Amino acid sequence: KKDGSTFPIELTVANLHDDGSGFAGVMRDISARVAAENRLKASEERFRQLAGISSDWVWETDKDFRFKAVYSAADVGAQLSTEPIGKTRQEITDPHELGKPHWQAHLADLEARREFKNFTFKLSSKKGSARYTRTSGTPIFDADGGFQGYRGTATDVTEFVEAEHKRQQLVDALESLTEAIAMFDEEDRFTFTNQAYREVNRDIPDTVKPGVKFEDHIWAAVNNGLVPEATGQEAEWVKRRMDHHISPSRSFEHLRQDGEWRMLQEQVLSNGCRVFW
Repeated sequence: KKDGSTFPIELTVANLHDDGSGFAGVMRDISARVAAENRLKASEERFRQLAGISSDWVWETDKDFRFKAVYSAADVGAQLSTEPIGKTRQEITDPHELGKPHWQAHLADLEARREFKNFTFKLSSKKGSARYTRTSGTPIFDADGGFQGYRGTATDVTEFVEAEHKRQQLVDALESLTEAIAMFDEEDRFTFTNQAYREVNRDIPDTVKPGVKFEDHIWAAVNNGLVPEATGQEAEWVKRRMDHHISPSRSFEHLRQDGEWRMLQEQVLSNGCRVFW
């Protein structure tokens, strides 16, 4: 260019005579085309990076929901196992799962050609060990609006699902106990209460929900007349109770509103959280 800057060109050359004694050429400024190609490459690279961060696989299905391709998210050009190719998601899942509500909702999304996000399903396994996958997909349509299938990503969430199953088993066990149990985070806010604890505090249910500070719960109990021994010395009783809660050293007796005395214990865990029973 006149300003000394350079730009890409496309040169087309043709012979003018059969003996090759002359030729003619046409030069075309292709700056716009090169810029568009660079933007496309950058977009593809961003897609690869995002897919690699958020998922393990990139997949595509045809209009009958059968897998056409499954690629590694880290390298979209790398074809993974051909095992799911030609099969629907229903054909690679545990058949016992298909009648469950989350599967029925997913099938309804597919039939309606809707986008779906974070659908988790159990893969069928001949080896006996269950695997779980979380997947999201977007419907594909051609220029005329015809449905062509889905594209999406998937992630192996087996460890997460198994951990959640174990957590639920623990919750179920704690819920079945007759002893009142509560847990608090490092900021002394409720994270869990079992049915027995909620029953004891049924007159102030909003104060035993996750996120409520223990001191606010104690004040609510006192102000609602649920702590007979605090009558006439409310502030002093709350201070003593909080001192023991913050630095528990031994079990203590507590007079309930029904006139029954209970032996209570608290413990500070190594991570700063607390448990009460």
